[in-house]
Amino acid sequence: MQNHGSNPALSFPALMNVALLAGILLGLSVGASAQNNSACPVSEDKRPIITATVSDLNTTITGLATVPQGCTATMAVWTVDPATDFKQNVDVLGLQPGQADLLVVHANAVQVKSGAKVDADGTFSVVLSSPPRAGQTLVLEERLSDSTQKQVASFFSRPIPVHFAGDWGRVKTYFTSGILLSQTQGSFSQSSLFMSFLMDKAWILPRPVYGQSRKVPGLSTFFETRLTSVPVTAQPCPEDNTTTTGQCTGTNTSNPDQFNTFLTTQKSARLAVGAYLPFIAKVWTYNGVRNALFLAPLAKVGFDTPVSEINQSQAQGQSSNSGNSNGTPIVAVNDSNFYNFYIYGARIGHESLPSPEIERRPGQPAAWAVNEAPEVNSYLDIAFGRFSNLETVLNDGRHTRLYRISLEGILKVPSTPLVIGFNANLGQTNVGVNTTNISKRAADDLRFLIGAKFDVGKITS
Repeated sequence: MQNHGSNPALSFPALMNVALLAGILLGLSVGASAQNNSACPVSEDKRPIITATVSDLNTTITGLATVPQGCTATMAVWTVDPATDFKQNVDVLGLQPGQADLLVVHANAVQVKSGAKVDADGTFSVVLSSPPRAGQTLVLEERLSDSTQKQVASFFSRPIPVHFAGDWGRVKTYFTSGILLSQTQGSFSQSSLFMSFLMDKAWILPRPVYGQSRKVPGLSTFFETRLTSVPVTAQPCPEDNTTTTGQCTGTNTSNPDQFNTFLTTQKSARLAVGAYLPFIAKVWTYNGVRNALFLAPLAKVGFDTPVSEINQSQAQGQSSNSGNSNGTPIVAVNDSNFYNFYIYGARIGHESLPSPEIERRPGQPAAWAVNEAPEVNSYLDIAFGRFSNLETVLNDGRHTRLYRISLEGILKVPSTPLVIGFNANLGQTNVGVNTTNISKRAADDLRFLIGAKFDVGKITS
């Protein structure tokens, strides 16, 4: 009797056939899987890069990418708006953020620009419909397709910050030109030239620029030169009653009104330096640009050198309106070739914040690093100080400088270089000298500026 269950001749070949078939199937499966996974492979160090600095004036993004043999690639550009709070989002701190990460964290703040084909040598050029905004972040997405034109993979680059055009690092330089209008110039009917060159150096950036706590202020200093006109306290004075410097001395019975002072205008060249410590009070995003409102203690000192004599024809009319007799020469109360002033107070300003970069240190997590100064758009200075061109005359004929309130502001019209400014210099009678000793207080002055402001770095870039 045959025992089929124990027949080794039948069971062994069957087992061998089954094992061989399983191996073939497994090999095919592994091969197919390997082929699918290895379709258009790109290593981590071969991700797309941008070959030039990106600024808010660039509409063309050029760079290099790796295109595996047998594959084609297109390049898309993601423009990511900055965070609207004090802390920058951390999704783009990784080596390559993913699409899901970008969409989840930024939601509608992400826009994808249409892609461009990557050439065989790896170069690409993507033309944007409009330049990105300074403060935004760009992320490149390389989309790879196989020989059937089916997309098989996509790779993201490291985040690329968008800089202000003409980036000079921690230095911002501005040129402003326009006209000045004042009460002392024909009751605002006449104007004088105004030109300013200002260099602002951000030694320490306030912490919100780094995406950290807002409790730590920054430190900025500035240097400014101006060709402008300044108010000057003037008075009539007979020629035989002046010193070698032109100042009136003592009293004169034939001219009892000689101490009826008034304001006139004198053209001057100004040199000023100052410092302020900005605290970020509020951060918001507008049109892809991260903006901030800051408050800062302020100190400033400056010098004015008159570049012309007092306009006698204009000053005679001003003197007559002040109750003085006509015909006597008009001189400044402080008829000097060198005026000076110093003020201290506070600045309230609006600035555009730069885009953070990624800083990586061995053994430490990635962090934001900023090496670009904010762009100050508008400001209001509220200060208290003394001005030697606005001296007060005392009862005994001596001259003194009283403390005055100085208000100066510049408002930039959005999306244009146009600026509107003002300067108010208000005298105080109860600070620095007893009011009973004052014969004639230096009058108040108000001036308006209409002009245009330019970033010198952008002009030269």
